[in-house]
Amino acid sequence: MRYTSDIYELPLSVFIEIYTNDSNTIEFDDEDKGAASAKIINDYIEIVGSKQLSSEILNCNERMNLAMTVECMKACENMMKLKMYDEVRDILMKIGYSCKKGDVMAMNARISALKSRAQYDLDKISKEKNEEPKEKPTKRGFINEVVAIGKYNKMHINLKEWTAGSYACLVRQTCDEIDELNRKRK
Repeated sequence: MRYTSDIYELPLSVFIEIYTNDSNTIEFDDEDKGAASAKIINDYIEIVGSKQLSSEILNCNERMNLAMTVECMKACENMMKLKMYDEVRDILMKIGYSCKKGDVMAMNARISALKSRAQYDLDKISKEKNEEPKEKPTKRGFINEVVAIGKYNKMHINLKEWTAGSYACLVRQTCDEIDELNRKRK
């Protein structure tokens, strides 16, 4: 079958093959294969904004939970300074840690440990995110991204029915939404 180089008409399954396999057998109407492939990939990257999304979606929830833990423990530290020991003990119990009623030192130690661990893990994830190489994804990696996008948006993405352009727009929208959530969290 021959395809057009219009990203909004090209099935997602064909785009994945073009994007991940330089030696693909895809043929195009009235265009050189190399030029058409380059145009399609450039159009996709222009829409998406060259963001790597799969790791963003997979780590977003974990980062948010760690950030919430850090902030919660900061609040607990302030409550301890105000001698609100019962309230802090209740918070620690709700997140799964037991403390004796009058053991202020143990509560301070637990708060410090939880905050330090969550901050360490958060910093580690951020560092790994910044160090990730920007490589062309494999077919398996691209499929994993499609699944992650579908799961995040609570929808099924059929590779043969969706066009590459529609998918690129969904990726861009999802990235923007995640960026907005991250901005609000800071």
